[in-house]
Amino acid sequence: ADHRLQSALLVLDEMKNAGVRPDVVTYNTILAVCDEAGQLEKAFEIFEEMKDLDIEPDVITYGALMSVCAQHGIWLRALQLFDEMKINGLEPDTIIYETLLLACKNGGQ
Repeated sequence: ADHRLQSALLVLDEMKNAGVRPDVVTYNTILAVCDEAGQLEKAFEIFEEMKDLDIEPDVITYGALMSVCAQHGIWLRALQLFDEMKINGLEPDTIIYETLLLACKNGGQ
């Protein structure tokens, strides 16, 4: 999974260098690969980069971040993301709730 993450990041860099502006789908794909690879810090780096570029996160964005938090048992950060998502006017779906429950379970809550 790490080699897939490196490949995805190379494609992202190539897009930027070619003057192609990444969108929310691009970033969600990168976040999904971070999730598969269990790369918590890289996922949050990508999330911050996305927000710095004024690309609005969507439910899928938050779901991927919450999923990587769940893998690491970081339930409180997953809960903060859940709250942030709702503050930003996004409606949680079944997957979001299940991911939040998994984060709480893995975090011993």
